[in-house]
Amino acid sequence: LGLVFRNKNFVIKGSNRQEVMSGMTFTVRTGFDNITLKEKHGPKKITTFSCLIADVVAVLRDETEEITKYDREFRDVIYQIAESDDDDEDESSEDDKGQKENKSKDDEVFVVGANKIKRSLRSSHRTAAQIEMEKKNASLEKVIEEHQKKLMKKKAAEAIKNEDGHVEQDEKEEKVIDIVRKYPSTSKYPHGLKRNQVYCDPERECVFLPIFGYHVPFHISVIKSVSKSDEEHYTVLRLNLFYPTGNVGYARDTPKEMRAVLEKYKGFNYVKEMSFRSRDAHNLNHQMRLIKELQKRVKQRQKKEEIEAGLVEQEDLILNRTGRKPTLLDISMRPSIRKGKCVGRLSAHVNGFRFRTNRGEVFDLLYSNIKHFFFQPCEKELIVLIHFHLHNPMLIGRTKTRDVQFYAEVVEGSTALDSSSKRGMYDPDEIDEEHRERQLRKKLNQ
Repeated sequence: LGLVFRNKNFVIKGSNRQEVMSGMTFTVRTGFDNITLKEKHGPKKITTFSCLIADVVAVLRDETEEITKYDREFRDVIYQIAESDDDDEDESSEDDKGQKENKSKDDEVFVVGANKIKRSLRSSHRTAAQIEMEKKNASLEKVIEEHQKKLMKKKAAEAIKNEDGHVEQDEKEEKVIDIVRKYPSTSKYPHGLKRNQVYCDPERECVFLPIFGYHVPFHISVIKSVSKSDEEHYTVLRLNLFYPTGNVGYARDTPKEMRAVLEKYKGFNYVKEMSFRSRDAHNLNHQMRLIKELQKRVKQRQKKEEIEAGLVEQEDLILNRTGRKPTLLDISMRPSIRKGKCVGRLSAHVNGFRFRTNRGEVFDLLYSNIKHFFFQPCEKELIVLIHFHLHNPMLIGRTKTRDVQFYAEVVEGSTALDSSSKRGMYDPDEIDEEHRERQLRKKLNQ
């Protein structure tokens, strides 16, 4: 049976297609919550109750067998405790002795269960310490009962939350698997199909393969690779498909759609590869080119979706068109908006920064998305920079990042070492260059 309270694969619902086979064993649970009674019942005047009925059932070839062999009669499983007020205490030893011999019937406790009746009696003569101890125990039991009620409510809320999570996960898996199911019926097949020919449908991302004279659609995510070879007068098109491998379940390069299929339909037989041979190489060459182009397009789309996952849409930047805005000139940005180095100016506006390159490319960074930032002076460095660490990642070019830098170079990162550029330590040009460098460092650090 296992230790899982609820197996999502065997929940009774419309979308469940699991088959029950002979030899399986299940715990069947049926629960009723907040059932209202017409009249108050019991010493605590209960108006609502809840119950959970569970049985262990084994599935045989022609019938089912209940493995739970315990008694099912109501009188065999109910426990009833009846208590009444204690008799008045008698201080005389003779009365105490008589009461010990004739035990009070008002203090009897009945326990009914398993077709037997047991009677236990308690002495009605209790000391003051015993009475005080019983009061303390009663108050402690009340505290424990209240605490147990709180825990039950908390556990019930967690169970409902977990159940909703399983339902959402099931719906998500169904949605992913529906991506592979592109044609609900054969009437939706494209009209360009020809008998015993491979056909690629880029619109619905499927490849039709002729199997025993019928066209069978395969989603492009099922195809791992495609290759072509020539054998004398024939051309052979070979398609390698994704299939379960070892304990891992699937290869690392398996698309997410195919992973969902492999995880949902475990234990099924999968086709590893298929080959098609034809005398006419024109159609096979054309279809192989279409399949590879479709694979490339799908991979680029999936990669873009993975990169854009988790991105938060930013608000529009409010430009400062009236007052004077602080601006840094000749600033570079990392990571770059485009390939190569980007140089431009960084200006502060009402709710964020705007970086505009010399070519007119624009990047906006809002104040609300900045989590941390720091300034690095160029005391012992070749650059001076401002580093921003963001709350939510941003897509810059093709890179998703949480860190953005704006920097300016104080001196050139490299120096020519040829003989013509060598100068002495007392060269006036060298002294002027060092003086300009010190002035530039001082200006940038301010």
